[in-house]
Amino acid sequence: MHNRTFLIALCLILPTGAVAGIFASRVFTSAKLSTTPNSLNPTAASSASGSSLESSTPAAPQGEDAVLESNQAHVFALTSFDTRDQLESPSMAIDQQGRVYVAWASQLKDDTLGIQLATSSDGGRTFQEPRTIHRCQRFEFSARMRGREIKRSSRLLPHLSTQGNRLYLAWVEGGVTLADVTYLVTHSDDGGKTLSAPVRTHTSTASRASFTGFASGADGTLVCTWLDARNRAQQLFAAVHRPDAVGFSPEQCVDPGQQQRGVCPCCPTASVIGDDGTAVVAYRNSVDGYRDIWITQAHPGSAEFLPPRKLIAPRWKFQGCPHDGPALALQGDQLYVAWMDAHSDTQRVYLGTGPLSSELFEPQEIAPQLAGSQSHPAITVDHQRTIHVVWDQSLETESNTARSAPGGQKMAHRHGAAATSRRTIMYAQREAGAKMFTQPQPVDKTAGSFQSRPTVAIGTQGEVYVSWSAFTETGKQTVVRRLSP
Repeated sequence: MHNRTFLIALCLILPTGAVAGIFASRVFTSAKLSTTPNSLNPTAASSASGSSLESSTPAAPQGEDAVLESNQAHVFALTSFDTRDQLESPSMAIDQQGRVYVAWASQLKDDTLGIQLATSSDGGRTFQEPRTIHRCQRFEFSARMRGREIKRSSRLLPHLSTQGNRLYLAWVEGGVTLADVTYLVTHSDDGGKTLSAPVRTHTSTASRASFTGFASGADGTLVCTWLDARNRAQQLFAAVHRPDAVGFSPEQCVDPGQQQRGVCPCCPTASVIGDDGTAVVAYRNSVDGYRDIWITQAHPGSAEFLPPRKLIAPRWKFQGCPHDGPALALQGDQLYVAWMDAHSDTQRVYLGTGPLSSELFEPQEIAPQLAGSQSHPAITVDHQRTIHVVWDQSLETESNTARSAPGGQKMAHRHGAAATSRRTIMYAQREAGAKMFTQPQPVDKTAGSFQSRPTVAIGTQGEVYVSWSAFTETGKQTVVRRLSP
């Protein structure tokens, strides 16, 4: 029981990433803006140093590649406190006027956390200086592992979403004790200049929200998802706000886990809302040792989720948590799900797509021609139903999986790639009707940069934006770049 209790606390507060120790200790100016003109190579998948990624299968013919142009990258430097944090990542949204919003969490001082917001009003060509739009006290607590005391602290986990010109912001705020952890939502109708009073998404003061998801719908529906340890296990919870309701509905335990023991405890959840108000939630489950993706949905107008179901046939048995959740998109009744699994002994990214009513989805490997591990996919689908996917890709070619347990099962509790590995953000697309994705391409080839946890969004003119976290010798950065088809 002691080990289980510690694991819940460990997952709840998101422990320090594996990147720690590789950066200088100097203090950096918070959210300092710079730009780099590093262009995207439209024909070759390259490493940060410019050498080609090693292929395990032949590359797609040049004629099948999407020809891309890349605008300059906008780089926002975080503080020296953030260099140890590989798990906070940026969120991005674009409103009806074409304004591009990028938000990220930062530790501003020893005892202070803040949410930074950067805005572009010219299609991502320039960004205003980031502003701190929310501050709160950093909550820190101690836990013991194998006789040693370790310190953990709260994280904000911001999410952005837009409907029309309304900007939504959701985040997790700490308090005096772990029981005070609160999942909040606010909105702005003036481009982020002012925010409404935040609204709690749960009624219970025993809620311990972590690994959150957030989505807004065209009809005004909001959905918040999280893993919650109130019952001494990381269980999937959700709360829905319908446009004709006051506040959020009482939170629902959507999946208590097998034998009430919780789902995969440290993988982020995901949510999306269709044009008709259908809400879909995806998460990584833990059933009979399999760490595969499951989904559930709530019908339009309803705040109750249906019993969850598996997305694919069980195939990845793993004794650990990879810290790698699914990503969702929904166009009409067509559901798109991207995720990582390592059933092949290497972490790879996959896509499943089909009608929401499908009993099981057929996985498609997105980038089989690239060797090395792949993680943290993000997905969006444009009005022509072209699928745009980004992920972080290892530039090493060795297998990047955990050690095997007796019987061939994999064992580990992973919080990201090893600090010695090199990673870059990759992009690929698949047009409607096509069977294969285009040849993956690096979004940014900055030498010496460890790039992780990307997000992707489509602008009002069909342009593609990508944002991610980067770690260099000078510290942690939030980076955003516009890609033009």
